[in-house]
Amino acid sequence: MTVQFVAEDTEDPLFHAIDNLERIPEPGDFVYLLTTKYKVERVELSLEDDELVNPVSGQVSPWGLSRQEYKILLSVPA
Repeated sequence: MTVQFVAEDTEDPLFHAIDNLERIPEPGDFVYLLTTKYKVERVELSLEDDELVNPVSGQVSPWGLSRQEYKILLSVPA
């Protein structure tokens, strides 16, 4: 799992990518990056599967996730 904090208007990264968080922030929450307070506007989730094939049935596994990425869009509150 990767978490990336980006600016809502430009989608520029505001902080380096984080491999794991205890809790994913929800819209309306506030987060602090370095000493700046940001408001969470949206959370986007991207999933990729690795198309693992079950050796017995030959079917593609629907739960073979290879990548899970959260993009958290932040704005600076007025």
